[in-house]
Amino acid sequence: MFEKSEKDGLTPEEADEFLELARKVVREYWDRREAYRLHIYAAIVRGLTYKKYYEKKETKEEKHQGCFGLHNYLQHLFSLMFKT
Repeated sequence: MFEKSEKDGLTPEEADEFLELARKVVREYWDRREAYRLHIYAAIVRGLTYKKYYEKKETKEEKHQGCFGLHNYLQHLFSLMFKT
C-alpha cells in the first residue's frame, strides 16, 4: 500500500484503511517512535487524498452548482468527524 500511495494516489477508502492500519501499529508498538511517525504519515496521506478527491469532485460540481462545492466538502468532513 505504501508504494501505491506514492505512485498512483489512493482512493478515500484506501486512505481510511491505511490510517486504520497505522492506528493498529501504534496500539501494538506504542513504545516505538516509528509507529507514531507512520501514524502521522498515514493521517497526512489521508488528508491529502480527501483534499484531492473533493477538489476533483468540486470542479465537476462547479459546472452544475456554482460555489456550493466547498459547502458540500465541509459538510462531508463534519459528517465523517462526528459520524452524523
